[in-house]
Amino acid sequence: VPRVIDHGKTGFIVSDQTEFNETLARLCLDPELRAKTGQAARTYALEHLNVGPIVDQLLAIYQQRFSRA
Repeated sequence: VPRVIDHGKTGFIVSDQTEFNETLARLCLDPELRAKTGQAARTYALEHLNVGPIVDQLLAIYQQRFSRA
């Protein structure tokens, strides 16, 4: 999870129930923080977690393998 979440920027990593409750309350009370964190997480996901190239590579491998048969 720490590879995907940049604590305080793209999300929050908590270690216990109390910290979770405090972070959730903070997000509920701060719409600007919610929007900023959500946008940063979305940007990160679009830039780093795109499966399109992986799917394209797998399709190319399958087409190459099965076209030989």
